[in-house]
Amino acid sequence: MQHWMTYVRYSYEVVLEAESRVCVNLDHDTEAYLVHLVARYFDKPKFNEEPVAIKMMEGMNKPVEIKKDMLQRVGDQCLLVHSLELNKRRWPSNSYYQDMGQLAYSNVAYAHRLDNIIS
Repeated sequence: MQHWMTYVRYSYEVVLEAESRVCVNLDHDTEAYLVHLVARYFDKPKFNEEPVAIKMMEGMNKPVEIKKDMLQRVGDQCLLVHSLELNKRRWPSNSYYQDMGQLAYSNVAYAHRLDNIIS
């Protein structure tokens, strides 16, 4: 990304504004995660064109290291779509992206635990 620091700066402003609007103070790690998440997708306005369920199924059938990365991206995309309510009129249900994101993140955590047991 050519303009990474600019994306981070604007993303930080977005996250701070959101915290202010909902009267929440996030801890530093959560805030940093969200800032970098928004920054990664700053120049990708069409990141959610393939159905999430297909991405999830593809990720579940990969080796552990690839699975963790793919499902992390699915969870991150679901977090963004749900939080920003992108194309909400096309959602299968009001909690679809929230549910899919939680499932993706849960599977990432499970894959990390399995990886630690095996290693």
